Amino acid sequence: MFQYQILSNGLRVISYEQVDARSLSIAVFVKVGSRYEEVHEHGITHFIEHLVFKGTKKRNNSFLIANEVERVGGYFNAETCREYTAYVVKLPYKYLSLGVDILNDILVNPLFRIEDILSEGKVVLEEISTYKDTPSEYIFDLLGELMWPNQSLGRSELGTPETITKITREQIIKYMDNHYFPANMVIAIAGNASNHQIIPEISKYFNFDRVEYQFNIQEATSFQDSPLVSIEKKDTDEAHLCFGLRTIPLKHPDVYKLKIIDTLLGKGMSSRLFQELRDKKGLAYNVSSHPALFRDTGAFIIYAGVTLSKVLEAIEITLNEIKNIKKGKLTQEELTNAKEFYKGHLSLELEDTLNMTEWLGKSLILEDECPSPDELFERIDKVDIDDIVRFSEEHFINRNLNLVVIGPYENESDFNRVLSI
Repeated sequence: MFQYQILSNGLRVISYEQVDARSLSIAVFVKVGSRYEEVHEHGITHFIEHLVFKGTKKRNNSFLIANEVERVGGYFNAETCREYTAYVVKLPYKYLSLGVDILNDILVNPLFRIEDILSEGKVVLEEISTYKDTPSEYIFDLLGELMWPNQSLGRSELGTPETITKITREQIIKYMDNHYFPANMVIAIAGNASNHQIIPEISKYFNFDRVEYQFNIQEATSFQDSPLVSIEKKDTDEAHLCFGLRTIPLKHPDVYKLKIIDTLLGKGMSSRLFQELRDKKGLAYNVSSHPALFRDTGAFIIYAGVTLSKVLEAIEITLNEIKNIKKGKLTQEELTNAKEFYKGHLSLELEDTLNMTEWLGKSLILEDECPSPDELFERIDKVDIDDIVRFSEEHFINRNLNLVVIGPYENESDFNRVLSI
């Protein structure tokens, strides 16, 4: 069972003991992401994620921080998303205190030296440049810009060269103070450590208080009334397609219907889109789908990298599979298999302490709850074919449909002609 506790300073701690594990994973989740940024701050959340590893009052440089983890065979990582930032360490289980100490150190005592800001700013600029040269990744940012234009949710987490080079040390310190306070954070731990070991360590290191900052994020808005297409002309060896269908927010009761649709269409080699686009037609190597769900809105996203000369055929096949779901062309056996895939895949993932930690932390920081896998499986099992059809009929409609294409194309009308569900 999960253990959950709120410390006196408002910090939430959730843990799961895995007594047979040889590892221990610890993560700090902060409820701040790129959509919390003002226009002039664009990229600051991600920039801070980089900078905290550059040196602290206790560990003066990035080598000392990394070496503390790696000398015991551990792993360190961090990520910035639209609605949260996370810092994760995975270690042999006997190093609980070390892991908590290091995470506390980088988040409470970063130096933010001017020379580090300047040097790491160049690293971020290179990351932005590299990212834009990777169409299979960059296309998701272009989809965000198309679906949520001129608003924080539609902007990339990385920022732009213009904003990154103008961010000051004073801005960084103020932004971190405003968002990195205990009541805005969750610590998640999974592995071979009991709650009576964990809580004293967390209380020892994360006993700081900061003034709680009241902030409001920009609500997502949409004025779309027909399918939208955006083309990024680029000489590529394949066409990159990214469909985005507006759906539901993260905590909507229909979220498990969407998860089953996602499994049916784009999860695994037996999924409909993989079978149709790759196995039967040989049009694509990479085919996938996923829900992108936020506090106030969401989307169902499909990506495919396809043969340049067959791009329109690939679009038609993809949309046809969506139409088939809407028409209820689905057997009970296929639905049952999709449910078992979802449940089995999640069960296998959660055997790893790192995956379990990330699952616990994301659930609590974004949804303010963390149902057990068995509770999730009960919700999945309740989804039937009529649920799938009703959800699809409501959300998979033309005014919710968006498409981004990266490739050597110019004429949007060629794509608009086939873009209909």
